[in-house]
Amino acid sequence: MGSLDNWLNKLEGRMPGPEDESVARWRTSVIFLEVLTEASQLRTARGMTNSYRGGKLIQPHDPVGEAVGYPYTHGEAREFAVRRAIERMASEGRLLYDGDPEELIAEWTETFKDIDARGVEIREGKIMGGMAIWDEVSATGPPEPLIPRRLGGGVPPPKGWAAARDDGGEG
Repeated sequence: MGSLDNWLNKLEGRMPGPEDESVARWRTSVIFLEVLTEASQLRTARGMTNSYRGGKLIQPHDPVGEAVGYPYTHGEAREFAVRRAIERMASEGRLLYDGDPEELIAEWTETFKDIDARGVEIREGKIMGGMAIWDEVSATGPPEPLIPRRLGGGVPPPKGWAAARDDGGEG
């Protein structure tokens, strides 16, 4: 165990102090990436199409709408993503921030609001020209349930499905 303690002490000695500028830059880039990843995952959960796991259809869900309520704006969705990302980082011990996480959540929400006010849109990690949409409604209700596709005669189609088909057939 002595060699492990020595190795850990040497490793800790190489790490910069908490007030070091490189740690602040690292934390900023990590939080930015975590928030964008969270926002992307939230949008993906709402718009899933025909995802199956173990032969069962996975219906889309809307964590933002479930937490915030409907209708909600793009700004509320981004604030929810900021909150989830920072709270997850804090619970995992990856935040490297001594203050109150609520202060950090407010600061980052304001940062994204400023980005939106300047009309900057971030897509796939690239900053592009965009529109200010912070206060526009993002969703008015939960996503529509998916219609299961037939898996070898497994799940029967819902009533009225045959009338909507091109050939008018029954199955």
